[in-house]
Amino acid sequence: AFKSADRLVLEIDMAELNDVSKIFSMMNMADMPGDTTLQDLLTADQYKEVSAKIQEKGIPIAFVERIKPLFISALLMQGDEGDNAKTNVKSYEFQLFGQADSLHMATGGIETIEDQMKAIDKVPLKVQAELLIQSLSAKDNDGYDQMVQLYKQQNIDSLAIMVQSQESGMDKYMKFLLTDRNERWISRIDSMMQGHSNFFAFGAGHLG
Repeated sequence: AFKSADRLVLEIDMAELNDVSKIFSMMNMADMPGDTTLQDLLTADQYKEVSAKIQEKGIPIAFVERIKPLFISALLMQGDEGDNAKTNVKSYEFQLFGQADSLHMATGGIETIEDQMKAIDKVPLKVQAELLIQSLSAKDNDGYDQMVQLYKQQNIDSLAIMVQSQESGMDKYMKFLLTDRNERWISRIDSMMQGHSNFFAFGAGHLG
């Protein structure tokens, strides 16, 4: 199916990450507004815990002091090279984008980096900070294997229920992060399908 498609379409076009201006724009949008810092959102003990985890990654805490907590959560979820090798974890976006590149296949995105940033900004910083702390106590691979199994079985209903149950504290924001984005995608997908064969690949949380 992949090789017979004219174009690979991901949530965002990974080719945008080769655009230096886009990278700088994304970095600016990842910053918290005003003079807000991570220390403003966490207790002293929580800040110490986050600092230790960040430094385990070899990143000085000063580098993430003003970054929105959801981006820090994503950073901490990324395993080190050794961890990834042991668990066989790969980024499907980079994997598919690499295949498309080797086949000289056109690529596209169903939304822009700016679209994704606006959705994230709907979640208050204090809530993002709470989710960051929750993520620190999550066990490695917590529920991940079960989600993969449900996906392989094409059991989309159970997968959707599991995704929602794992997004503790995010219920009221799922409208912005999932539902609203899905509704915007419908007309874009329809338009992109006109005259082209596409291989669409989105995060499994969107499927249900």
